[in-house]
Amino acid sequence: MNCDWIIWEAEEKDVPRILDIYNQGIVDRIATLEEHPKNFEEMHQWFYQRTTRWCRAQR
Repeated sequence: MNCDWIIWEAEEKDVPRILDIYNQGIVDRIATLEEHPKNFEEMHQWFYQRTTRWCRAQR
């Protein structure tokens, strides 16, 4: 199987897309038990509370 994924450390400029993906998981109820979508300020704070182990992937 050929895997063409590219993975790299997420940057501050990625926060809006991370927010979109996270909130979609809340709305779809498939990725989290949270009930209320996050706003940009909440996700920005969340991002800076994490270590660099958080990455983004692209196929």
